[in-house]
Amino acid sequence: MARYQIRTPEHIILEDVVEEMASKAWEILRAWDVFGSGAQAKENYANFRDAILSAMAPYIKTYKLCGLSNICAEELTSTPWATESHSLDACPWDIVYHLFPKTDLNEFLNEIASKAADSVRSFLKSDTEHGVLSTLRVVFRCVLGNYLYYNPAWGRTELCVYASSAPTTPWERKRE
Repeated sequence: MARYQIRTPEHIILEDVVEEMASKAWEILRAWDVFGSGAQAKENYANFRDAILSAMAPYIKTYKLCGLSNICAEELTSTPWATESHSLDACPWDIVYHLFPKTDLNEFLNEIASKAADSVRSFLKSDTEHGVLSTLRVVFRCVLGNYLYYNPAWGRTELCVYASSAPTTPWERKRE
């Protein structure tokens, strides 16, 4: 199973990434006029955002020691979702979250897009469902590509062994 990192600058937390995914997707869906009547209620957007968060949650973990050593960035590379130079954007002060997709990134992407689409399905105009799913996949891939990294050394160093014994909840991380 591949192991990826979501790295955010120290002033951005994981909920901010989810909010970015949701807001950009919602804005595009509104612009493309895929919603029927009643879709613009704030609670519908909140349900959409929460569906994205709950779809991602089982695959994300974080540990107290992750990202605190230079070894955490030594073999860092970009994923297929970003440019090769993206790996240079990583910073020692990033907040590090681990992403463990079941099979591969595309299956993970399909799952979060499907769950997000399910949350808006009841108020979509007829014949827009397929386009909505496709749009969500593109938007989520673009946003996550800005934060996603791969490192073949993750989980294989002595520091990783110690870190894995000190898990934390990724959704409870706060800005300092």
